[in-house]
Amino acid sequence: MGNDYRWPATGDKAFKIEFRSWGNADIEMCATRRMYLMISGYKLIADQAVDQIVASRDRYARDTMVYPIFFNYRHFIEISLKAFIDEFAEEANVTVGKKNHQLMPLWKTYGLIIDEIIGADRDKNAGESVNSVISEFDKFDPNSFAMRYPTDVKGKQIVLPHGAFDLMGLKDVMEGVENFFNGSLSYVSELVAASEY
Repeated sequence: MGNDYRWPATGDKAFKIEFRSWGNADIEMCATRRMYLMISGYKLIADQAVDQIVASRDRYARDTMVYPIFFNYRHFIEISLKAFIDEFAEEANVTVGKKNHQLMPLWKTYGLIIDEIIGADRDKNAGESVNSVISEFDKFDPNSFAMRYPTDVKGKQIVLPHGAFDLMGLKDVMEGVENFFNGSLSYVSELVAASEY
């Protein structure tokens, strides 16, 4: 075998510490900060994958990477909702239901918190747009399973919508969702902090 063909070698370790500034990444110790890094990371990796495969014009890459792209965007939504709920549910006196991977119950709880803390000042049009996007993801992949496996736990094929999905359009829509989440988080944080004085 040639030198450019990587083969497993004795002593290989997936997780090792190296002192190279250009190739290292730190794992955050604080769970709260780690959650927000994860939120950014799942969205960022999906954005970069879309940019890379669209620029390459590689059809095989698009048809292969669509699954992790969709999964990463969906997971970005899920953990954005969960982080917000974890941070503000108690402040808003909102009861948190059982945690699972379903997006619409999370979105409903998110909305209850927004209603309680922001009230009538919220942007209803933006909220309805985000609701529509989250509903699409929820119908497409209701339990965060369809983009990870071709079959369910019983071995039954998961049926997915078929068609040529617009990845750049998806990325653009997700930018709006991210801005909505970030804006809501900042505004609610300010209101909660002001109410404590």
